Amino acid sequence: MSNVNESAIRIRPYAAEDEEQVSDTLVQGFRTVTDPVFFRRIKHYSTLFSILIKSVLFSSLLELALTAYFSSKIVASSPLSFAGLFWDTLNSFLDALMRPESTQSLIKQFLRPSFILIWVVVTLVVAAFALVDIHRWAVSSNTKYVENCFEDDLGDIHAYYQTQSLTNGRKNRSQFWVACLDSHPQLVLGCIALDDNWAHEEYMKKRFLARGRKNAKFEAPSKTDGEMRRLSVHPNYQRLGISKRLIDAVVEYATKSGFKTLSFTTTYHQPIAIANYIRYGFVKVKSSKRAKFIDLWHGTMNLYATDEDKEEQHSRRGEMLREIGAL
Repeated sequence: MSNVNESAIRIRPYAAEDEEQVSDTLVQGFRTVTDPVFFRRIKHYSTLFSILIKSVLFSSLLELALTAYFSSKIVASSPLSFAGLFWDTLNSFLDALMRPESTQSLIKQFLRPSFILIWVVVTLVVAAFALVDIHRWAVSSNTKYVENCFEDDLGDIHAYYQTQSLTNGRKNRSQFWVACLDSHPQLVLGCIALDDNWAHEEYMKKRFLARGRKNAKFEAPSKTDGEMRRLSVHPNYQRLGISKRLIDAVVEYATKSGFKTLSFTTTYHQPIAIANYIRYGFVKVKSSKRAKFIDLWHGTMNLYATDEDKEEQHSRRGEMLREIGAL
């Protein structure tokens, strides 16, 4: 697809027949966060510390068991039950600890090359199990997030984004777009949405309280604030300028629909995407956490920015790009 001309790309509203392709595009986009979160947790000091402690503990217990067994006075001519073998071994080991010369020999036992070898092997085993467990956690966390999204606004895209009349009497100015080719309008290359949070205030509040938060902390959305959501381009069609075309469509529509600001939220695990947003004209508002290893970047753009506003954004651009490592 690298030979596709940007002028051949068309942005159109979402249609019911796009559902399967849009779902696949969004799932592919969600998955891009799984590996960065996985590697971040691996590199975190708590994970490395946990592996070290477990490896030392398990290897020490193994060495103690071997030392106790070989230092016991058990003879093959007097077979014992498992329980008897265990208690005899334990008593022999405790008895050895009570004698200074035996204690010194036990210490030397832990300094032998055999113990170092055991520690290395156990560390590798513990690390392998830890990596598998962390990867399973990263995948399951992403799966849970995706499921929540499809139970939320993505459960019925038409009803949430394209139904203008809502039960609260407010006009819903939300919209959902897809990118396609003029020659193949049925082929979805990417998607994006504009969420009219003011129109969805009751729904947002209900969702806010369902998370166990207090009613007093809910901030009612402004009628002039729109939120850009669900921007995703299928991996097969990236680097064709589709993201910019999709954002252009949102900005144009939001301006005509009476919005004054446009906000969005993404993760720090997508620095290339954030850099593109910054260069487009978005500025960072704040950072927050969705989970222990997932930090969020909140940005906004003034749709009616003056030359002075644009100059301020441009002056902050270098600082914001350096923060995400894009400079």
